[in-house]
Amino acid sequence: MNYKYGVSCGILFLLFLPFNANAESVSMSVDLPIYTKSDIITIYGSITSEITLQISIIGPDGEIVADESVLIPPSDFSHSVILSDYDLERSGVHVISVMYDGNQLENEFFYDSGYNVNPMDVSNEHDTISESE
Repeated sequence: MNYKYGVSCGILFLLFLPFNANAESVSMSVDLPIYTKSDIITIYGSITSEITLQISIIGPDGEIVADESVLIPPSDFSHSVILSDYDLERSGVHVISVMYDGNQLENEFFYDSGYNVNPMDVSNEHDTISESE
């Protein structure tokens, strides 16, 4: 009877033993309503072994406008994606993707290139209001 009790307690202990097999934690801060050339997207986390982050930014038309690999040593880390370092020519919804060890993070952000997104009508016709209106 004591043998069964000991085995049962041993199994329960192993079931509730906290394992830290995959302690990698990577997050991304995309919290502004509109991003401009002077803004930064932060990738941060805590990892136990060296990893390579594959960072991509995809433009509104589906074209890859940024693609870089960053080697991160084991530690708590923070990596800044400075938008002015990339050629983001068009305003619109962009997707930033971070891949590491078979995992993928993806976030959308609206980028304003600073150019007028909806330019005014430049035809020669002038809208006028008469005094009778």
